[in-house]
Amino acid sequence: MHAPLSRIDGIRLSLRLGLPDDAAYMHGLRMDPRYSGHLSTVTGTVEDQRDCQEFRVWAGG
Repeated sequence: MHAPLSRIDGIRLSLRLGLPDDAAYMHGLRMDPRYSGHLSTVTGTVEDQRDCQEFRVWAGG
């Protein structure tokens, strides 16, 4: 069994899972029409986004 993947580091780019502290930024991206066409739709609030991310952290990814 593999450990949950939480971060990928490359030569010029690092990717990580979103954290509860990222909720406002991520919610802003999801609400911005310039980006929302490339992301899943959202109907909730920043607090809803934070709750979802807190659950993912608790659940291990």
